[in-house]
Amino acid sequence: MSSAHTIVTTALDSTRALLAIWSHGRDAHPVRPRRAQIVAVVRGWVGPIVLSPGHAGEIGLGGR
Repeated sequence: MSSAHTIVTTALDSTRALLAIWSHGRDAHPVRPRRAQIVAVVRGWVGPIVLSPGHAGEIGLGGR
């Protein structure tokens, strides 16, 4: 199994909108950000994370 990657972007409005959608339990996935919006790509991120509703359900953490 491959490890997850975290993409850190400067697209804050898109990030806020995605988190708002996820907070209502709707599973949505953004398109790839433009190259200029990518600040970093991190493998094995250990900081705080937010899982999409779909992924949370896949790994048994779904709250609904």
